[in-house]
Amino acid sequence: MKLNRLSVKILCLLIGAGTLFLMLLLTGLFFALTGNKMILLCGAGLTACALIGLAFLVLLFGKRLSLFTNDLCRILDA
Repeated sequence: MKLNRLSVKILCLLIGAGTLFLMLLLTGLFFALTGNKMILLCGAGLTACALIGLAFLVLLFGKRLSLFTNDLCRILDA
């Protein structure tokens, strides 16, 4: 059985898209239940905060992965 490799960029895009979809779905659900327009504003703000945090996490993860592979290459070359 051959498994397709999933790149880190694709994985991060999938997580970001899933987060965005879930936040929009919950915001729409709460708006439909309450009818309060402030829910839309709060939902947009929380979605923006979540996506900014996720982008920061991806950058941090990418940096750590880069350092790990660099150290691994140095060990293998030695």
